[in-house]
Amino acid sequence: MKPTERSIYFYDLLPKAGSAELENPKPISVAKFLKLIGEIEKKNRKQSRANSVRTYEISDWKEEGNLVAFLFRMTDRSVADPYFSDIEKDERRKAAKVEREGQESSSHVVIQLPENPVDPAIMLIERTSGITIPRVLMVLKLLLKKAKIKEPELFKQPPLDGAVVDGKPVMHDVNYWLDAEGHISDQLAEDLNKGSISEIELITKRHREEPFDQDAYLVNEESIVVLKVNKKHQGYKDKFKKITGLLEEQKDFEKARIRFVTAGGTTGNIDWDEENGISEQYLKKELIKNIQPPMESSYEVFRKDLLINMRLLIKI
Repeated sequence: MKPTERSIYFYDLLPKAGSAELENPKPISVAKFLKLIGEIEKKNRKQSRANSVRTYEISDWKEEGNLVAFLFRMTDRSVADPYFSDIEKDERRKAAKVEREGQESSSHVVIQLPENPVDPAIMLIERTSGITIPRVLMVLKLLLKKAKIKEPELFKQPPLDGAVVDGKPVMHDVNYWLDAEGHISDQLAEDLNKGSISEIELITKRHREEPFDQDAYLVNEESIVVLKVNKKHQGYKDKFKKITGLLEEQKDFEKARIRFVTAGGTTGNIDWDEENGISEQYLKKELIKNIQPPMESSYEVFRKDLLINMRLLIKI
């Protein structure tokens, strides 16, 4: 990536909840989740796991209206020391780390909170080598446990039957976290919105048999669902939610391939899986160009002009 450019990727941020004792606990909103993180003192927004070579920190934080921004930093001690050289002069030097130091990287993150608390938020993240969505979400989940000290009652919920023991309502421990799914690109949005996709084939089941006799053979059993664009649904979000909703109900596949043919006769496919959502080719992304002065490799506090440009991208 050029120092005057940054790639920005878009994701839908979804609130989740889980409990070892309670079925279907209610998640807290993305806004409440982030509010709890933002209330943690800066010195406590650091996280490292046992025996890990990586340390993480949310080193800068800002809330304004329905926008939340933070700077995600990571140091990685497993990365080899880099070398710098001047080949014409036959000069070469090593930039060596000292004990406990690691190569640093950072990523700006901007989140637009939804008007309806149950809807997903939109998250924009600066694409940085080594900083992945699962790592960001993992750190947010671990940091939330520190917020549990201030509001312990928020992390308990009663069962649906309203059970009472010794005159007191039964309460069960609940954990909260955030999931991210790729936000669909403008191209896919346009295809769906204009109804140019004639049908979408979902392969939701594939079975492989290998008998032990000498006449080995393969048998593919596929459950195929064909979706056609419904003229009643003009909003592309409704259509895409219908597709992903159907996939999420299926439990017998690891990945699905959404096959489609556009009105112009172009064929294609979209890979989708439960963990990562849509394939990167259909992920919405934007390139910020002509950044001056050029970006440094990492930051400890916000690069304000990049933050402003990311906020402007939300309106695109």
